[in-house]
Amino acid sequence: MMDKYLIVTDLDGTLLNSKHNISDFNIQQINQFRKYNGQFTIATGRTNKSVEPYIKKLNIRLPIITYNGGQIYCPVKKQVLYHRTLPITEELCEYLKAAVTFSEVVFIAEEQIYTINRGDVCRDFERKENLTTIEVNWNELPKQVTKIMLMSKARKDLENFSTTLTDKFKTLTLVFSQMEYLEILPVATSKGEALKELINLCQLTDAYTIGFGDNFNDIPLLTASDLGIAVSNAEPQLKKVADHTSQYTNDQDAVGHYIQGLLK
Repeated sequence: MMDKYLIVTDLDGTLLNSKHNISDFNIQQINQFRKYNGQFTIATGRTNKSVEPYIKKLNIRLPIITYNGGQIYCPVKKQVLYHRTLPITEELCEYLKAAVTFSEVVFIAEEQIYTINRGDVCRDFERKENLTTIEVNWNELPKQVTKIMLMSKARKDLENFSTTLTDKFKTLTLVFSQMEYLEILPVATSKGEALKELINLCQLTDAYTIGFGDNFNDIPLLTASDLGIAVSNAEPQLKKVADHTSQYTNDQDAVGHYIQGLLK
């Protein structure tokens, strides 16, 4: 019986293939795992709205972790159970204005996406997540957001800016969720911290947690899990902290293959 197991997986680059779909094999193995009373949910950087199609396809009943740990959302009650917010201060905006020279700056609040300078990377983000951004001026931004994203193909510029912000602001968490995305979150916000909250909310303190991921933002998820698994296509830094690295990539159904082995 699987009733003592809780599987928590990242979506993009992990459970989803390169076309951002969930394979039939992954769905079959997840359903089989739950048939034997296993608990399953997701932990993603996406918004609640963006993950709705995957919630339906997987029939997820447990609360999910979204916004890279900024929220815990109950898909059954359609209710936010846990929410971390980030104040948009004048000082932070002054630094972000400098980032406009090399990146597209995006703010997410109340499931709405705002941008200062919508470009090609942001348009790709919109297509991938089936969302639409609203272009605004700096004085039109909400006072509190769930997260900020800097989107750019200039990775080195993003890395340098991350170092600058980390040195200046001690109340921020900065993490790369994809090669082109640098995310700014409230301090102590991560998938790992949210997993601890979820376990308490759902009274799953006795569960053996298995976390799956592929990128830097999954490091806290894997370290907070009893068993952290990196997919084969994961970033080298994630593989270093993982307890196990799958021989399979996200396009080869790494999550499904692990579950299949667990059920044998």
